[in-house]
Amino acid sequence: MAESSKQVAGKWNAVKQAAMEMVVLRPRRFLAMIWYRLRNLPQTNFDLGCHYANRQLYRDALMRFRVTLWLSPEFVEAWHNLGVCYLQLRQKPKAANAFRKALALRPGHEESLYLLATLGAEFLPPERQPQVMPLAMVTRFFTAAAPFYQELETKNRYGAPQILEQKLLPLLPASSGLNVVDLGAGIGLVAMPWRAKSARLVAVDVTPAMLSEAANMKVGDVPLFDALLEGNLLQPEKISIPPASLDLALLVNVAQFIGELRTPLPAITGWLKPGGVLALTVDPFPGEGFGINPKTSRFGHSAQYLKKLADMLGLQVLLQERIQIYPETAAGLTIYRKG
Repeated sequence: MAESSKQVAGKWNAVKQAAMEMVVLRPRRFLAMIWYRLRNLPQTNFDLGCHYANRQLYRDALMRFRVTLWLSPEFVEAWHNLGVCYLQLRQKPKAANAFRKALALRPGHEESLYLLATLGAEFLPPERQPQVMPLAMVTRFFTAAAPFYQELETKNRYGAPQILEQKLLPLLPASSGLNVVDLGAGIGLVAMPWRAKSARLVAVDVTPAMLSEAANMKVGDVPLFDALLEGNLLQPEKISIPPASLDLALLVNVAQFIGELRTPLPAITGWLKPGGVLALTVDPFPGEGFGINPKTSRFGHSAQYLKKLADMLGLQVLLQERIQIYPETAAGLTIYRKG
């Protein structure tokens, strides 16, 4: 059967479009891309550096960031990323120099300031020492880790949930029907033992990706959490927890990212019922207050610092000891009761 003139015309148009795409449009787009990259060589090299750094090819990334800075010496993020690469390669003086360059160009660059502080207290004067880990660093790490976080902690033999349950049960005013909040909950590993003991179990976390994973966690056929609240403990007024409503607040593996606890602890104390209990873990710190431990790049807190805060807030220390949250990692556990 002969094709109609419309069918023939349609096929011919399709051939012309394919030829136009192959001969004209695709080469034009390619040339435009090449022209853009040639006109934007600093950004092109920076993007390549990030590509290599994300794949942990730090020496290749270094070369690209150096080229970026040769072309554009005031490219702040290139200085910062150069410092990160040197840090990964354990070249501390070069890392410090790169972070200082970034800070000279942008004094408020939080991540460069924090990473410079992780190199040692001698790299920053006391008045410039960070009080908290930059929020972007925290959320970036936990967003990336969220999909496989449970598998990771199982592999690491994370023991805090079971240890805390053993330590806390004898100190609680009741063993069932509790109103519990897990602050900095992540996917809810620390909260797992408290599902059966809770009338209401709530998660609070600053990273949406972790809360998304927590929403899928169950104990048997029961959802782990009754509510999931996205919130920053440095802005506790934005977290919807009623005053004097909690029997138990868990603040586990969180203080390491906060540093100064004078903002969250008063709020948490206000959320506790009279007689309510707070469980807090911290990394040890050799000084009198708190500061970044160079070995972990996280905050540690001294027993004296915690006692001073407890006295200020009227919290009774029920227990203070070291626990093995991982087989080779100890943390300081303090359990308080609201007077």
